[in-house]
Amino acid sequence: MQDQQIKCRKSRSLSRLAAVAIALTFASCSGGSGGSGAIASGSGSILVKDAPVASLLSFKATVDELRLVDLNGIATANLLSQSVPVEFLGLQKAGSWLSSAAFPLGTYASARIVFDPASIAARAKDGTVVPVVVTTPTMDLPFAPQLVIASTADYNRVLIDLDLLESLEGNLAGMTFTPAGDTDTSDGSTDQAIDEIRGVVQSFSELDGEIVINAFVDSDLTVPLGMVTVDVPGGASLIREDGLVFATPANFYVALQAGATLIEVHGDLAAEGAVTATKIEIEDQNSGANVALLVKVEGVVASTAVGSFDILVVEVEKGASIANPVLMGMGNPNAITVSHDAMTRFFREDGTAAASTDIVVGQKVKVYLSDFIGSPFPAYRVRVHNAPASDATIVDVTGLPGSIIVHIDGDEPLVTSGMVATNTTNVTVDLSGSQVSLKTHDAPGILAADLQVGMEVKVEGDLAALTITSTQLKVRPGRLRGNVSAIAPPLAFTATLDDLKDPFGNNVDGIGPYSIVIDPSAEFKKDAATPAEFMALFNGLGAGESLAIRIKGVGTATPNEIIAHVIEVEVE
Repeated sequence: MQDQQIKCRKSRSLSRLAAVAIALTFASCSGGSGGSGAIASGSGSILVKDAPVASLLSFKATVDELRLVDLNGIATANLLSQSVPVEFLGLQKAGSWLSSAAFPLGTYASARIVFDPASIAARAKDGTVVPVVVTTPTMDLPFAPQLVIASTADYNRVLIDLDLLESLEGNLAGMTFTPAGDTDTSDGSTDQAIDEIRGVVQSFSELDGEIVINAFVDSDLTVPLGMVTVDVPGGASLIREDGLVFATPANFYVALQAGATLIEVHGDLAAEGAVTATKIEIEDQNSGANVALLVKVEGVVASTAVGSFDILVVEVEKGASIANPVLMGMGNPNAITVSHDAMTRFFREDGTAAASTDIVVGQKVKVYLSDFIGSPFPAYRVRVHNAPASDATIVDVTGLPGSIIVHIDGDEPLVTSGMVATNTTNVTVDLSGSQVSLKTHDAPGILAADLQVGMEVKVEGDLAALTITSTQLKVRPGRLRGNVSAIAPPLAFTATLDDLKDPFGNNVDGIGPYSIVIDPSAEFKKDAATPAEFMALFNGLGAGESLAIRIKGVGTATPNEIIAHVIEVEVE
């Protein structure tokens, strides 16, 4: 369950939406540097995105270069205005918008991404450093079909994926990193969720529901994005500087000050380059210079005590130049102690009030600190995620559909803190009020009754008396690469094995062959977009050709039967 062995097996086609993704949105609209928020002619927006590796707490890397390579092998200038450090594992559901950059018209065969080898840093879930050796810092990914930027009127979105599971080989004693990934292009007609951007308000209109900000990638406001329009729909969550929700939208607009108010925006990057906000938080009223918010640290609660709690540091989101030397002087500890008192303000993700008693082991928090001198570090504000989450393996399903029994991973805080004795202690998961879904990009719902022994899950909810009352249960999909050997239209086929990783459940072995059932809402990628196109590809194979597949899905009670929820198809 703990990914002690993470294998890197290369193939001609790598999963488009795998463990880490870099989404590169090329647009040719007007006004990106002005107040309209549309991306300027011949410019692009670069985002990064991720799905986690179960054995790691964090994986950090600095992206130095991103270039397009034309048919003659000539690369464009660097599309990044400057190197951008990224903590990849925190970007599970939304992308981090890294940069807007000019690019030339032309026809491109591939994209080239270059990482800073010295920047690669990984930590295990218990906070210990995992040594990583970089075999190559460069990744060249072909476009299929070729990317054509024919005119300044075109709009193109390119999704570039770094598959971290494919890129890492080794175990927690030491790994090698060989970046591997894939590309996908579209017309940009769908919005792209972004994690957050920050910017100082330049202008705003309550009547139009619109704010223009001078935007930045990072909390320290050092990596610029330029002027961005933020559309504020009626349902957006509007959060005050103290972390609580505004009583009315009118109160929010009254609080805005052009040239002074720093806001953090969560939402979707629209095709035109504007952001449709789902949540906006006021960070301060003096353009980001609030000394009370000197350092902001994201972490996972490792233990709690009266007046303090320990966190495993995932990322220093703000004030890294202040915090990192202090942490280095402490020997880069696995965890740090955070203190709080009556003046510390606690709040939740949705802007409702919280309290110090809401801090529990295994929970994600963001801690705002007015100084970062030494331990314990005094918290000015604490943002509390709604429920802790732990990786686990299902060991008993006889209680379905109401409950299952799991073993919590040994490096999870619930175990390392002693709340759960060992990684073989039976923990009951009450599913009566839980959402159950597959941990993929689209997060399709699955029936609790279909859960199987051996599946790996992330269970969200509070622990009491060795029972977790689950609010969400996310099933880690099994991943299979192989070839189609026979089809049974309209929704079934047989496959042989090339590579299998991550358990589909104990009923699926590592030998095969496998009976694959296509879920009616399955997502298709690459050479087929529907089950009918998939079947037609197989029937149309020429001499010497094969139909290669990559599948994400779950096993069933039938031996070697898999329900496929994501299918990547390529004729080879």
